[in-house]
Amino acid sequence: MVYNRTKNQLELYQCFIQPGQLAFSRDPSLICSVCGNGVLIVLRDRIKKIGGVAHCVFHKRERNAKPSNYHVDNAIYSLLRSLSSMNAAKHHLEAQLYGGGAYLGRNEKRAGKVVNRVRKILKRLDIKIVSEDVGGSLGRKIAFNTKSGETIVFKTRKVRKTDWKPEMVRR
Repeated sequence: MVYNRTKNQLELYQCFIQPGQLAFSRDPSLICSVCGNGVLIVLRDRIKKIGGVAHCVFHKRERNAKPSNYHVDNAIYSLLRSLSSMNAAKHHLEAQLYGGGAYLGRNEKRAGKVVNRVRKILKRLDIKIVSEDVGGSLGRKIAFNTKSGETIVFKTRKVRKTDWKPEMVRR
């Protein structure tokens, strides 16, 4: 949780997601994640000021694999259903994309397929991509504010274990 000390009140809930997870909120929230080769898909209803993030790593699932949010199709539609349950309007949605790089020189082809698949699905759904930072060889750390729609992107040459598990940071 993020507090405003001068007003002594809660301003934002804070959530950290890992690959294969998604998070969404009706309440003002800061959704954070770290990605190397994966892709972070941000969807937000710009009128209702609600949104969410999905972190996926595969462009499609294998024939016999269980559906999961590791896969683009499942992740996008799961996030859409979640936002719809909070009365988000599809025609008010906007998207942001982050990640999909060849972090540490690996998985460039797979990452590119993930980004292309996301773009294709969003285009089919008529959801405009308003911001993206994809490709390259650096990892990314993001913090998305569901209320304002603002996203902070930090690029990093090294994704550390503590980046994936913030609770490991010693205080």
